[in-house]
Amino acid sequence: MQKKARIIALAVAVIFLMGSVMPVVAADGTQALKAIFRNIKIVVNGNTLISDKEPFIVDGTTYVPLRLVAEAIGGDVQWDGVNNKVVITVKPSVDPAELQKRYQEGYDAGLKAGDLNGYIRGLQEGKAQAEEKRNAEKEYDEGYDDGLAAGEEDGYEAGEYDAERGRKSDWKKAIDSDSTISKTYKLSSESKDYSDGFLKGYKEAFEDGYKDGYDGYYDYEDGYWDGYDKGYIDGKNATGTKPSVPRDRDIINDFRLDRESRSYSDGFLEGYKDGFRDGVDDR
Repeated sequence: MQKKARIIALAVAVIFLMGSVMPVVAADGTQALKAIFRNIKIVVNGNTLISDKEPFIVDGTTYVPLRLVAEAIGGDVQWDGVNNKVVITVKPSVDPAELQKRYQEGYDAGLKAGDLNGYIRGLQEGKAQAEEKRNAEKEYDEGYDDGLAAGEEDGYEAGEYDAERGRKSDWKKAIDSDSTISKTYKLSSESKDYSDGFLKGYKEAFEDGYKDGYDGYYDYEDGYWDGYDKGYIDGKNATGTKPSVPRDRDIINDFRLDRESRSYSDGFLEGYKDGFRDGVDDR
């Protein structure tokens, strides 16, 4: 477009828009200026503004329609005639209250999500710990039961062994050390919970088994000779060419062995049979 010059009287105001309310003040008076028009276009955020007031250049400074530009960027332009002020108010793109509200909502949502994630994580960890505890208790109980069975058997044999040799009853001296028990029953290949339970059960049962074996030996001996004497008499008085040894059940009933200890009863039955045979042979 052909440049054109015009002499106009203007009140000059230099305005800077910085996203806040700023008063624009112009000095009173008139001044003759040389304005240059170059068909200048105003583009805001990619959009070309249309106006009947064309921008121009004065002394190297470009002047644009104030209201047009201010309103294009969301500003509100007011003329204060009393104080000769142009007041421009540019509102923020997001209301501070709305921004705070959104922030709070996001913050609260984050807290809730964190609480939920923490709850889920805690629940999972709690379940895992409970499961681990149940498994540990199960292995301990299994070890304890196996230890009871092994300890009772070993204790009985140890007590019987000491009694046969006339030793003083002392289960603590007879029981093996933890390391020996562990090697004997290969506890190193088991879990710690199983091993702990096994050793606990073994020691408890060994003591009882030892006492039963030790005392049972003497009960057995007493029962044997009591049975032998009774059997010898019955065998010697038996009739027939080849009398048969009475059945265990008949012997138990005849001599009320159900009231005696098992060791005594076992000894009595064994002694009775031996005595009966000897009695028959001595007729």
